[in-house]
Amino acid sequence: MITYVLILLFFQFSPLSFSKQFYNVVDFGADNGGIVDSTDAFGEAWHSTCSSNTPSVLLVPNGEFLLRPYIFSGPCQTEKVEVRIEGTIVAPINSEEIENSVYWIKFNRIDGLEIYGGTIDARADYIWKCKSSRSDCPSGSRSLDITGKNIKIVGLTSVNSNQQHIMIHKCEGVEVSGVHILAPESSPNTDGIHVMDSSNVRISDTIIETGDDCISIGHGTRGLHMQNIECGPGHGISIGNLGYYEKRREEVQDITLDGAVIKGTQNGLRIKTVAKDNHGFVEGVFYNNITMIDVFHPIFIDQNYCPHNNCYSHNEKVSSGIEIRNITYSNIHGSSASEYAMKFDCSQNHPCRDLHLDNVHLTQSTKLRKRVQSMCNNVIQSESADCDPPSCF
Repeated sequence: MITYVLILLFFQFSPLSFSKQFYNVVDFGADNGGIVDSTDAFGEAWHSTCSSNTPSVLLVPNGEFLLRPYIFSGPCQTEKVEVRIEGTIVAPINSEEIENSVYWIKFNRIDGLEIYGGTIDARADYIWKCKSSRSDCPSGSRSLDITGKNIKIVGLTSVNSNQQHIMIHKCEGVEVSGVHILAPESSPNTDGIHVMDSSNVRISDTIIETGDDCISIGHGTRGLHMQNIECGPGHGISIGNLGYYEKRREEVQDITLDGAVIKGTQNGLRIKTVAKDNHGFVEGVFYNNITMIDVFHPIFIDQNYCPHNNCYSHNEKVSSGIEIRNITYSNIHGSSASEYAMKFDCSQNHPCRDLHLDNVHLTQSTKLRKRVQSMCNNVIQSESADCDPPSCF
C-alpha cells in the first residue's frame, strides 16, 4: 500500500509541474513557525490561485503555518485547481474562534479541487480535556470540510481534530487515497471521514486511528466504494446514525467495503438507526474481505439506538421506521471481544430483510473466556452459508 501511495504521489507531484502557475503562501506574507497568524496570506494566495485562467497551484511549502478558520470559496476559473501542502498547517491553540466554529478549513463549491500531501494539525488537546470533565464545552470544528464535484485528496495526514477530520458533504465524484488520520483513542467525536449527501465517492489505501468512527456514512450517501482500509482504534465503519429527525427521509444505498483490517475497535461493521417514527432505508450494502482483530461488535445492526432517552411515545419505546434490506457480509474472519460476534437488532415494525452471510468465521478473542454466538431480533427473508458462529437466521 505504501509503495502504491509513493508512486502515485511521485506522478502527481513531478510531471508537467512546469506548466502550472504556483502561488506560494510565503510570497503573500505567510510566516513559517506556526506562531504568527498567516490567514490573510492564505486568503490572498487563494484568491490569486482561484481567479487564475491557467492551471494553478496553491503551495504551502515546508514549515509550519498558523491558519484560523477560513473558507476557500469557489467556483474557480479553471476546471482544476490544486492545493499542495509540503509542510504543516496548524490551528490556533485554545482559540474560542476555532472551538465554536463549524469548520476549520473549508473548501466550498470548488469543482476539480485536488489536495496533495502534507499535514493539517487542529491541536485539539484542550477541547478533548474539557469534554472529558465537563458538559458545557464547545463542540469544536471539523478539520477539513469539502463541497464540490470531481475532488481528489491524496497523501494528506490529518491529526488531532476537534470533531470530524474530513467531512465530504454535498459532493459528486470524490477520490480519497493514501490518507492517514490520527487522534487518540480517548478523543471524543473525532470521526475520521464522514460522508453525507454525496455520490460516487471512493476511499482507498487509507489508515484511520481515532476516537470515533473510522468512516461514518450519513444520509444521502449513494455510491460509496471503500477499499484497503486500516481502521483502529475507534468505533469502526458505521452507517448512521439515521433517523434522528423524524420529518426528514434518510436514504443510504450502494455502499461497498472491499478489503479492510479492523483492529481493537468498539464496532466493526455497524448500521445504526434511531428508534423513532422516522422514514427511509439502507439498501445495497456489500462487505467483503475483512479481517477483525479483537473487535467488540464485529457485525452489528442496531435499530434501537436511543440518544438522550427520547424514543418513547405514551411510555412505550418507538420502533425505527428506517428499512434495512439487501445487506451482504462475505469473507469476514477474525476475533470478537464480546459474546455476540454477530448481532442483528432490527426494527419490530420494519424487520431487516435480505441479509446474506457467506464465509463468515469469527472466534472469541484471547481476552474472552466464552464461545461467541449470533443474535437476531426481527430478521426475515435472509440466508446464510458457512458461518461460525452459526447464523441466527
